[in-house]
This record gives sequence, C-alpha cells and structure tokens, in this order.
Amino acid sequence: MTDYLSHLIYHPTYGALFPNRLAVAVLGVSNRHHIDKHRPYLMEGSDWVTLPSERDRTPRVYYTLSGIPKLCDLVGTVQAQGFKHALLSAIQTQSPPSSTTMPGGSLVPTTPPIPATSPPVSTPQTNLIPIPQPHSPTLQPLNS
Repeated sequence: MTDYLSHLIYHPTYGALFPNRLAVAVLGVSNRHHIDKHRPYLMEGSDWVTLPSERDRTPRVYYTLSGIPKLCDLVGTVQAQGFKHALLSAIQTQSPPSSTTMPGGSLVPTTPPIPATSPPVSTPQTNLIPIPQPHSPTLQPLNS
C-alpha cells in the first residue's frame, strides 16, 4: 500500500493530491464505475478537484487528503481500508519543514497543521455616548 503513497503530488492550492487514474488499482475495485459512482457523495473543491495534467493539459481528477479517506470508506474494500490506514499513518508521521520528496519525485506537504483553536481576538473598549432616538422617552418635545 505504501508504494502508492509515492504517487501523491503537491499542489500549491489544494495540498497533497492523489490521481484518480490510480484509484481503481489502489482501492481494489474491478473498474472505474465503482469509484465514480461515489463522487456525488464527495464535495468538489474540497474532496476532489479537476486540474489540467502537467504533461498534456488534459483535465484530470485528483482526490485531496480530505477526500481520499472518505472515498475509501465509501468503496469499503479491504484494499481501500488498507490504503486509508497507510495514508493516515503517513500523514501523522510527517515532520516539518515544508515538504518532503517521496520516492518517484512527488512532493508531500509536511507543514504542521493549524491548531484547532486560535487565540481570542481582543476588541478595543471605548466609551460610547448613547445617541437618543426619536421614540426615546428621554427626549422632550420643544415648546415654543
């Protein structure tokens, strides 16, 4: 399973991507239909993207690091679960700098994740003077 991890590519916008063309083999299904039928359950732009190939600029489908585990669960084969486990293990063992070259020359990002919680944003406190509204009982009509 880990030999397929070498096919992860790095995209500056979407991070690590796995090519759809290898999904049939790695997920242990007999044909592309068993993968494509699950695509409506994945979100385009976050779970999978279509990008032009570097070689001939033909549009190709790639799965993101959030989409691959979901696709593995939807396919449900033993091979798919094995690939998901190998992928998640590889992600957890990555260490900074910013990327690592995998066998085969593919880049996999290794930047640490953004913490789930961020420091609270403080807002400056000001002394506001309330502006009376026309319907306010504090306003009195002018008598002339």
